[in-house]
This record gives sequence, structure tokens and C-alpha cells, in this order.
Amino acid sequence: MNFEPELDADEQDALRAWATCDVPGDFAERVAAQAAAGAQRSQRIAEAEARPMWAAWWIGIVAAAAAVVLALSLLASPPAHEGVADGRDEITALREAARDLLARECTPCHLAEAEGAEADAIAVFDVADPQWDAGLSSTQLAIAVDRVAESGAGQGGVAGFRRYVDAELARRGAGVR
Repeated sequence: MNFEPELDADEQDALRAWATCDVPGDFAERVAAQAAAGAQRSQRIAEAEARPMWAAWWIGIVAAAAAVVLALSLLASPPAHEGVADGRDEITALREAARDLLARECTPCHLAEAEGAEADAIAVFDVADPQWDAGLSSTQLAIAVDRVAESGAGQGGVAGFRRYVDAELARRGAGVR
């Protein structure tokens, strides 16, 4: 169905006579062209409304599937603070566990208040100091893993201490193992 209104010669003359004298000569043709364009637009809109909405339906299905996948991935991943007590961040929890291990394995040498404390050992770190690791270089931290292993702390203790040292070195950006 193609609608293009056409004016016959009498209608064009009547339209020209109706228009004022400063209207261009092709005024009637332009009016007819605009009417035809409007009719074509109306026809395209009607055809678009009659089309099935399969594209919108598929977009909705894909969006719903993406939401389900996101929800499942959030449920499957452990929270960032899992295994950490009292809302502390992971590095803090690892540091405190490492300090507890050092207090068991490195006392009395690294405990200033202990009988048998060694001045050279206290100069490196004191396990009573909450910031015991602040004065240790990245190299000293890496070496401390071997020292803890030599102390007889056991595989679990050494593994926990190594997790702390790895996290601390990563935090410092040293990358030393």
C-alpha cells in the first residue's frame, strides 16, 4: 500500500490562488510531498507496531540470565572477611597469628621482659611490641620463614607464618619470597 496524494491541475491552481503572491511556485508540490512523507511515516509506524517483539523478549531473557549468574557467583564466592574475627582485615589477622607463633617459638630471646632475652635479638624485634614487624626489612621477613621452620614450629605453624610474610611482602610491594 503506497499512498502518495497527487493534486490534479485544477487543485494545484486552486492552491496557488489561495496562497499569497510571495509563496514559491513549487509550493503545491512541496505540500503534496510533505503529505506523502507523513503518510509513509504513519505506514512505517503501523508496520513496526505490528511486528512481533521477539528482540525485546530475547533481551529480557538474557538480562534475567545475567542477573541469575551474578547472584550465583556472589553466593558462591566467600566474603572478603571470611575467617577473620572482629572485622579485622586479613593482613592484621595474619600479623597477629604470626606474632603469637613467634611468642611461642622465639621466647625468651625476642621478648625483652623475659629472663634470657638477648639484646641483639631484641634489636631485631620484640614479640611484646604490637608493631614487632615494622622494623623488619623485606629480606629479614623472608629469612624469618626459614628461622621459624628451624625452630620446630611444625608444618602448620610454618605455613601460617609464610602466609603472613607473603601478604606483608605483597602489601609492601617487595615481591621477595
